Amino acid sequence: MAQTAVSPASWPVYVASARGFFKQEGLEIERVELPSSATQTQALLAGDLHFNVYTVDSMAKAVLSGAPLKLVASAQETPNLQLIVGSDVDSFAALRGRTLGGGTPGGYFDVILRAMLSAHGLESDDYQLLSVRDVRARIPALKTGQITASLMNSPDDLIALSEGLRSLGYVYETIPGLQYSGYLVADNWAKANEATLVGFLRASLKGLAWLRDPANKDEAKQLYGRISELPGEFQDKMYEQMVVQRMLGTDMRPNMAGIQKVLTIAVQEGGIEAVPPLDTWIDLSYLDKASGQSR
Repeated sequence: MAQTAVSPASWPVYVASARGFFKQEGLEIERVELPSSATQTQALLAGDLHFNVYTVDSMAKAVLSGAPLKLVASAQETPNLQLIVGSDVDSFAALRGRTLGGGTPGGYFDVILRAMLSAHGLESDDYQLLSVRDVRARIPALKTGQITASLMNSPDDLIALSEGLRSLGYVYETIPGLQYSGYLVADNWAKANEATLVGFLRASLKGLAWLRDPANKDEAKQLYGRISELPGEFQDKMYEQMVVQRMLGTDMRPNMAGIQKVLTIAVQEGGIEAVPPLDTWIDLSYLDKASGQSR
């Protein structure tokens, strides 16, 4: 399973590994970190990977290029993205005429940032957008004044706030109902390895259910702390976001309207050329079997 970095989106997977849920399915999960969604897609198509975890717009780009891939479940439903700004900024209006930090041009962070700014009355000619692809460089760039604002997810947003930077709010407060990320597989591999895929999803569902049980809160935070090496105060806030606020979702079923909404924004902001029909690349039949549903 590939992801770009240790992520709270994979917390249920970390739980399933630690609690033996994958072992119960006869599976052993190897997690690898790859630098970009494009690299993840290439590795998936080459058969070097079996599962990818990344944003739904990255999936759509691959599908539009003709890649035979399927989204089979949600990893994280609600994006835990905050607009982090310099300590001298107290409003969206204060961003007018400033240089802001974006992600990869046309990527999720980039198009959602533009949409968020537009919703607050700022159009593209009101600011300059500088691509800062290395997430580790965004906090130093903000603190030195090279950029005035940047979208960040956890733990970077939490670290930034602890170091005196400010937030103009979460993306979902401006643009509600967006789907963030999911699990992508190669269609041919999924068909040939249905039992493995269903077992993976069943163990992940058990991990999510365990994580959402308040009785497991302390153990869940300790587990994530060991993997992420985050201090305890950040683990508390991460748990609040992912579990209490239900950003992970409750049943791994993607928000279909949220996917359509994200991709429509991506088209409007120039991130992708079109929205590929969802029924051509989203297949929840494996998740239905893992959760004991039949449709």
